[in-house]
Order: sequence, then C-alpha cells, then structure tokens
Amino acid sequence: MGKILWKYFLKEMLGPFLVSLVVLILVLLLGKVMKLSDVLFSGGVTLAAFSRIVYFALPYFLLYAIPMATLLGVHLAFLRMANDREIIALKASGVGCGKMIGPVLVVVISAYLLTTYISLFVLPDSYFRMRQSLYELIQKSGKVLLKERVFVDQFPGLLFYVNHIDPETKRLEKVLIQDNRTPEARCTIFAKSGELVPLKNDSGYVLQLGNGVITRINDSMDTAQNINFERYELVLGGKRKGGGLTRSKAKELTTRQLIERIRSRKIDKKRSIKYRLLLHKRIAFPVSCLVLGLIAAPLGMKVREDTRVPGLASGLAIFLVYYVTLTAGQNLSEVGIIPPAIGLWFANLVFGVLAIFFWVQISRDRGMLEIPLLKRLFSMK
Repeated sequence: MGKILWKYFLKEMLGPFLVSLVVLILVLLLGKVMKLSDVLFSGGVTLAAFSRIVYFALPYFLLYAIPMATLLGVHLAFLRMANDREIIALKASGVGCGKMIGPVLVVVISAYLLTTYISLFVLPDSYFRMRQSLYELIQKSGKVLLKERVFVDQFPGLLFYVNHIDPETKRLEKVLIQDNRTPEARCTIFAKSGELVPLKNDSGYVLQLGNGVITRINDSMDTAQNINFERYELVLGGKRKGGGLTRSKAKELTTRQLIERIRSRKIDKKRSIKYRLLLHKRIAFPVSCLVLGLIAAPLGMKVREDTRVPGLASGLAIFLVYYVTLTAGQNLSEVGIIPPAIGLWFANLVFGVLAIFFWVQISRDRGMLEIPLLKRLFSMK
C-alpha cells in the first residue's frame, strides 16, 4: 500500500482517537473530582494545588483512556470507510485486508508502548505523589473533613467520629478518636468536646479536646490503662517524623520493588499473590491496546450502519466485555482459584485469538462467524 493510503488510514484513525482520548480523560477527571469534592471544594484549595492533583492523576486516566481510545479510533475509522464503500473500492483496486493491517499495527503498537511505559514506570510514582498532594490539602481542610456521625479516616493512622458539630461555633461534641499512628502504643480517645485550631503558616491543625479519657491496651490484650484529662491536644498534619509519607501501599511500589518483594521469602502467600497480581496487571493491561485495536478494524468493516452512533456503542460494548473478563480473571486469582498469570492474561488471550480469526475471515470475504467446516456439517444433515 502506497504512502498516500498509509497517510490516509493513519489520519482517519488519529482523528477519532484524539477526540475519544480527550473525552475519556474529561469523564474520568470528573469522576475523580466528584469523589474528592470534600477536599477540592473546601474553599482553601488554590488553582495551583488543584492542577497539581490533576497532573499526578493524569497517568491513571491515560492508562484506561488510551486502550479505549485506540479501540474507538480504529473502529470508527473503518466503520466510516465501510459505510462510504471505501473498503469495497480499495479491494476492487487490489488493496486487500492484509495490506490494510499495516497502519492499524502502527497505531496499536504505538499505543501499547506508551501505555506500557506509563504502567511500569510512571504510574507508581504518580500514585505516591498524588497521595502526598492530597495529604497536604487535607491538612488545610480539616474542618471540612470532620462531619457529624461519619467515620473519617483521611488523616493517616487516625479514625474520627464526631456526634455533633455546632453550626455557629463549629465546636465538636462527643468525639471518638482511634489513634493507630504508633502500633506499639495504640489508644482510643473519648472526649465530651473539641475544637479545631489552625497552626501557623497553614501547616495543619491542632484538635483541642476537653473532658475525656484515653484508653490504651497492649498487643497481648492482658493489660489496659485509662487516663482522664481535662485538656488534650492532638496535632493533625504539620511536619512528620521521617520527612513525610512513605510508599506504604502496594500500588505505589516501583516495578523493581514489586519484583524484589515477589522473590523475597519473608512475605506470606496472601501478599505474594497480591504483588504478583499487581505486576501481571501492569504488564497485561497495556496489551489491551493491541488486541482491542486489532479486533476493532474487522468489526468496523462488517458493521453496516447509516450513522456512527451504533458504531460507537458497539465499540464501548467490546471494551466492556474485555474489562469484565479481565476483572473476573483478577477476582478468581485473588481468591486463589486460578494463578495470577492465567487470570490476568485470559482476556488478552481470548480477544487476541478472536482478532486473528476475524482478520482471517475478513481477508477471505467471509462472515465474522462463518466457519466452512461447520457449515458443511450442518448442510450434510
């Protein structure tokens, strides 16, 4: 296929790909903003702080948006050309489906390489930095996060429950706090009243509690200690020992750290499965760009519609089936029914086989599910 046709195919796929990518990122961003609305709309969040969170969340959005945009870009391009009879004209000119796969491979391989780089190297660090940014915002919006009769765990190691907040004075009444910041000295705090007082330079808050009791129980559960107090101050936020948050969550571990922990003999079976699942997911999910992009082209050539809306719906349905299959395999792996290598790669295997089968069918001008051997068997009956 000549350079002109290559450029034409790439242009046809690139347009819907970019539009789909932007729309999907905006939809995912809206969902993230709604989830963090208590923090982001607290009144003390600047545009720079909000932009910082969006920047660190962008790799997560791209991880899911790129495979879906690849699917829609290829699918809508071939659907449009099929509806305008351009595919028939190309075949009549001697351009077979085997030659059309070249531009498709360029798009899907490029998307795969970009998604793999994000998944293996960019995403773990962005998870960690986004949590750091959210923690800094939480320090500045503590008053908003403490709500009546709602358990709040936004501050690391602390769990809050406030029975009532005076709407005028903002004083807290009947406060319960579970303090797990120091594992060897865990305690539960009950107080009749409390008040949040901001620290200097917006570095956090001090929760001033009045008339309460602190209960401490050791790890062996054989001794307990009660301390009554009239006034107790609990610092929320500010500078922490050790220089801030650490990479305590599995998804924040780098790929090298994941491999090292998988090879370590010190972790139990449950954690080993968790780490192997995460590693396989980071490697397997970008492959969806390849299998979904390759399966989208022959389906687009065979779907005959007068509008692009059904084509868009069929593209979304393909991605939904893929994601459900991937999630089912992941869930089965988590409970130990199947190995992580099978659970996370099963969807790619199934859709990869279907992509090869559909390209063979379309190159031979057959129906998508037309199998000559089965057709002959049924005709014999």
